[in-house]
Amino acid sequence: MHDQDLHAGRYLDQNHSAQQQRRRRGDLGPGHRRESGDFVRCVPVHRLDAVGAKESGKIRGHSLRGIPVRRNWIVAAVAVLSFAVAGIAQGTTYRKGTTAAAFLKIEVDPRAVGMGGAYVSLASGASAGFWNPSGLAFLPAPQMSFQSSQLYAGLRQTFLAAGSSFGPRLAVGLYVNHLNLGGFEETTLEKPDGTGRSFTARNVAVAGVVASQLTDHVAVGASLKFVEERIWYETSRNVAVDLGTTYRFTDVGIRVGMLLSNLGPNSVMDQGSQLLFR
Repeated sequence: MHDQDLHAGRYLDQNHSAQQQRRRRGDLGPGHRRESGDFVRCVPVHRLDAVGAKESGKIRGHSLRGIPVRRNWIVAAVAVLSFAVAGIAQGTTYRKGTTAAAFLKIEVDPRAVGMGGAYVSLASGASAGFWNPSGLAFLPAPQMSFQSSQLYAGLRQTFLAAGSSFGPRLAVGLYVNHLNLGGFEETTLEKPDGTGRSFTARNVAVAGVVASQLTDHVAVGASLKFVEERIWYETSRNVAVDLGTTYRFTDVGIRVGMLLSNLGPNSVMDQGSQLLFR
C-alpha cells in the first residue's frame, strides 16, 4: 500500500498549518520495504465506539483492528462511592448509653485499629469473624489470633479467635471477646463513703462463624454470638447475628464488603438493688 493511497479522498485545507495537516492525517509508522519495492506502513486506528469503528476502521474497504481504549469505570465508581460513604460515616453519631452491649463496638486486631475501623471489605485471617464473617472464606490455612489490650480507666480487653477452611469453599471459626471493667467499691445512700465491700463487672461475647466462597469473586458469611453483661448481681444475656458479604474485583485489585451486625432482640438487665458508684 502506497502513502498516497492511505490518504486518498481526504480533504486537507491548504490554509491549515503543517502541524494541523499532520494531525489530520495521523502519524504513520516507519516504512518497511518489501521485495516488490513498495513501502508498508503501520497505521494506528483508535476505536471510539462500535458504530464509528465500522467505517473509520477501514482503509480502501479493508478492515483494520482497532486499538480499544480501556476505561476503568469500575475504579472510578468505587472511588466515588468510597468518598461518599466516608462522608456519611464521619457524620454518624451514636446514642451513648442507650444501647446494650456497647463493648461490641470496641475494635480488635491491630491492623484494623490502625486503619480506623475501615476494615469490613478487607477483613481476613482469624479475626475476620469480628469484622465481616464472609472474610473468613478466603482463609488460606488454619489461623489463630490473640490480643490483650489495657484500655482507659483500668479496662482490659482480651480477644481470642481461631479459624480453619474445610475444602475450597467452606470455612468455620470461633472467637471470644472479653472485657473486664475492673473492681468497684460499693456505696449506698446511708454510706456514701463505702460499705467496705467491692464487686466486679465484665462483658463477654462468644461467637461461632461460618463462611462460604460462592465463586472466585463472591463470599458470604454469618456469625451467631452469645452476649453476656454482668455487674455485681445483675446479668443480661442475649444472642445476636452478624451477616456479611464480600465481592472481589480481581482484575483491578478492589474489594467491596457489606455487613449487618448485632441483629438481635432487646437486652434487659436483671432487676436488683440500685447502686451508687464512685
